[in-house]
Amino acid sequence: MVAAATTSLPESIGGELNWDYRFNWLRDASFTLKAFFALGHTSEADTFIRWLHDTYRKNGRRDLMTMYSIHGEEPLQETHLNHLDGYRHSRPVRTGNAARSQQQ
Repeated sequence: MVAAATTSLPESIGGELNWDYRFNWLRDASFTLKAFFALGHTSEADTFIRWLHDTYRKNGRRDLMTMYSIHGEEPLQETHLNHLDGYRHSRPVRTGNAARSQQQ
């Protein structure tokens, strides 16, 4: 489960709020997980829980991060790609996400 399939789609055309959401945000994914259980999709929910356990073990951290890549890695440090124009000239184009260091 990822928040978006692409990066840097602006909140408003020409605006600067163009974040990279190509990550699994654990708080948001927990709502999807709850919906899976409520709808009887226990196999999908179980698969996500196994992914989360594997991710936690692989990273060897005491605390979970706010978000992870779909491969279970910590997200990249946020970078601006100033050589790219962005959707309908909305800049900056970003990769990574500075929110990775937040505690939620």
